Amino acid sequence: RNWLYGICGVFTYCIEVGTTTIPPGSMVDDICQRNLAGAYYLLDRVTESGITGLIYDSLTGEPLNAEVVIQGYYDPTLPPRKSDGRYGRFLRLTKPGTFDIEIRKHGYASVILNDIQVVEGQLTEFNVPMTRTGGEMPFTAPQKKIRVSPNPSSNNVLIELDESTPLASLGIYDITGRLVKIFENPGHSLLWQGLDDHDRRVAPGIYWLLGKDEESQTVQKIILVRDRIGR
Repeated sequence: RNWLYGICGVFTYCIEVGTTTIPPGSMVDDICQRNLAGAYYLLDRVTESGITGLIYDSLTGEPLNAEVVIQGYYDPTLPPRKSDGRYGRFLRLTKPGTFDIEIRKHGYASVILNDIQVVEGQLTEFNVPMTRTGGEMPFTAPQKKIRVSPNPSSNNVLIELDESTPLASLGIYDITGRLVKIFENPGHSLLWQGLDDHDRRVAPGIYWLLGKDEESQTVQKIILVRDRIGR
């Protein structure tokens, strides 16, 4: 198999442009001119029929490096075709038609997309949020905009928010990404008593505070330990 296609997932063409291994310099301009049409066609083809979009974590919005499987365009002997881990962008060229697509990544629930329509002359674009199924949340390092005390805590947790950046919401998530408590318009200080939205006491362990405003999000980790009465 061609290495560039098999490993990198890109098309490559080797075109014989002369009648000798090393053509004389006098032929170079003519060779380039005659091959411009093919080069322009390949560049234009990138924006023709195919699929593109972003794949990201449904909770944090972080871009994901996930496998994109198109039924009918899948070869298990080749390396997985994945979205870019830095931006979450994927691009797959296809012929016009209707396709079933699976997005999969370890630690996340697979996303099945049926009957995706690809038409002639344009890319079909869609974004794919993925939900974690286990493991600790992939948050960045805790930020000073949210302060918690005491931490670790066995009971009540005082949460203080930066007054310069009011939040629209503050959610508390367990390590699997499950929302256990939500505070709308939380203000600058609140007390969490270790209860979920149904007033049930949550289990000890690691929890994440995720504060959101219109343009950004802020995170902080909380550790709950079992108190003496509950041992």
